[in-house]
Amino acid sequence: MILQILKHTPLWVFALFFALLFLGIQQSRPRTASKRRVLVVPLVLMGLALYGVVSAFQAHPIAIAVWAAMVALVAALISFLRIPRGVSYAPETGTFAIPASWTPLVFIMIIFFTRYAINVALARDPALRDTDWFAAVVGAAYGFSSGYFAGRLLTYWKLARAAKGQGATKP
Repeated sequence: MILQILKHTPLWVFALFFALLFLGIQQSRPRTASKRRVLVVPLVLMGLALYGVVSAFQAHPIAIAVWAAMVALVAALISFLRIPRGVSYAPETGTFAIPASWTPLVFIMIIFFTRYAINVALARDPALRDTDWFAAVVGAAYGFSSGYFAGRLLTYWKLARAAKGQGATKP
């Protein structure tokens, strides 16, 4: 069965997988990033997750509401915990020094495999598209990973704001 699923997977999906894998592996090394980069990448990943919800369920209110609630809940938790830890911001250059972490790769893969599994499930049983419980589960899964990236953005924003005029700072 898995071979049949892989056989019917479009080639662009494999290309996307490897591009996302590369992006996640880059996060496993310490790096510096501009404000723009720390904004764009999470927004793209959050957009991909929201697109997954909308493309699977159109404007199903439960799917979107659960996604939004999960984003808010997880983002607040991540921001409260100041994740990622060890980030510093240099206001004179407008760059963040970000320590290595495998966690972003995990969340990037959660988004990818959630979307892949949902599309397989819907291809096998299109009636799932009309079930509230499936819409809620999908919204929660996408919202969880989106909330992680939104929380990281909040952490970066708070750090940059706190560092404004005070030199480099660390959470």
